[in-house]
Amino acid sequence: MILTCPACSAQYMVSAETIGEQGRAVRCAKCKHEWVQKSEKDSLDELISRIQSVEIDEIGFEDHLTSNIKEEEQTGLFTRLKEFISGYRSRLKFWLDRKAINFKSRLHLDKKTFGGIAAAAIAFSVLLSAILLTHNKISHNFPQTEPIFEALGLKKAEEVASTPNPEENLAFDRLEISKGEGTTKLSGMLLNLSKQEVPVPIISVVLLDKDSHEIYNRDLDLGQPTIGSEDRIDFQIDLGTDVPDAARKLTIRFTSLPLPEENHGEDG
Repeated sequence: MILTCPACSAQYMVSAETIGEQGRAVRCAKCKHEWVQKSEKDSLDELISRIQSVEIDEIGFEDHLTSNIKEEEQTGLFTRLKEFISGYRSRLKFWLDRKAINFKSRLHLDKKTFGGIAAAAIAFSVLLSAILLTHNKISHNFPQTEPIFEALGLKKAEEVASTPNPEENLAFDRLEISKGEGTTKLSGMLLNLSKQEVPVPIISVVLLDKDSHEIYNRDLDLGQPTIGSEDRIDFQIDLGTDVPDAARKLTIRFTSLPLPEENHGEDG
């Protein structure tokens, strides 16, 4: 609340709690005047009573001197009331702003906390899904985790041995056809691109003429049942004497896996 010295009109801002509900004696720091300051409630009631007691309707009907006196009293009264209300409003605004800042701070903190919890929940869900989908591989590499997955109702699936696909793991390189001494020979390399042993299939050798018409076809066995991990087979095959002179293009493809030894015969 605002205290105004009755002697020199000096003003001071003090808290209502300092004055108290019963009021207290105060002294002006400027002129050393002492007076009893009423509580904020009593001061407000007094001001309201004084305002209500002013006979505003009678102003103008008094003589000039009386009117001036009343105007001065009224002006001073309204000034004090305005100062009191301004001070009260300033304190009220200060506390409201402080409450608003605290609320915004808490709201910002709550949003950050919620965002962190949501992000952690999403990350945990992704991690859990990855673990559940790959629990077979995890159990295979870390056998000690099997009881944990079994407790969750996830048993390790039986591993089924699968035969590597030759077309996906094997490739030919440095293929050449050469003629000499009345015969045609095919030479080259068969490469295993995988990290596991792969069965060597029967290969089909196809020769095409300049118009890409097939003029020769023969199935051949490279003579080796399997090829090791990242290994290679160097081969040279005699295609015989019946290779047409019109052959211009060579195509090699896999046909099937080798036949059992007792059922397999060489082409004449």
